[in-house]
Amino acid sequence: MITIDIGNTTTQCCLFDGDEIVRKQTFSSLRQENVDSSLLQVYRVWFADLEPERHEQPVAICSVVPNAWKHLEPILATFFKKRYVLGQNLKMPLRNGYAYQEQVGQDRLVCAYAVWSQEPADYIVVDFGTAITIDWVSREGVYMGGVIAPGLEVSLEALASRTAMLPRVPLEVPPEVLGRQTDHSIQSGLVYGGAELCDGIIRRLKEGYAPNAKVVATGGAGQRLLPFMQEVVRFEENLVHRGLYQLMRNQ
Repeated sequence: MITIDIGNTTTQCCLFDGDEIVRKQTFSSLRQENVDSSLLQVYRVWFADLEPERHEQPVAICSVVPNAWKHLEPILATFFKKRYVLGQNLKMPLRNGYAYQEQVGQDRLVCAYAVWSQEPADYIVVDFGTAITIDWVSREGVYMGGVIAPGLEVSLEALASRTAMLPRVPLEVPPEVLGRQTDHSIQSGLVYGGAELCDGIIRRLKEGYAPNAKVVATGGAGQRLLPFMQEVVRFEENLVHRGLYQLMRNQ
């Protein structure tokens, strides 16, 4: 099976053998209305180079970027007959408790399903992507809603682009909490501030809604924050892909 996660910043493709991810490729997402043909060719070459038997396997897709899906869909149609798109011909069994259901990103739903389907319980799922999302799925299998905050990289870019003197710095853990130079001060604000933001929201969600909720985190940037967080029980790197895989198995 092949799973594809089309996010705001990157698009990731995973190849499964059984339950295991054996290969993973990351591309820049095709967000623009008009995309350079050379970028499209990068996708074509990668899919074309897959083993022939892979082209006969089902492909499960989650997209939160309509433009990117518009560009990628005809490429996938060239190589794969069995294409399943979450929200279209791949259905989400979780009930959606959002007031405006169409506003929920498919990635948020599939992450919630990925943890809930392993063992039904109350979960709080933290996804460190372009945005940080913190969502609650109930023991009964209802996606209840969540919180959206700016992602770590987005915050770094905003500081650099909206201020005259602050530089663009890498997202790294500073030597100590107290910054003694500007780059360390920014990194401290993002790393320790981001950890406290997530811990604080998780505590409020537990206090207000689900005191016994288990907490799971995903998303690459989250690994930098985990050592400084108290509320996260475990980290799962490929939660969207695991959720897509589980959805396909349960169709």
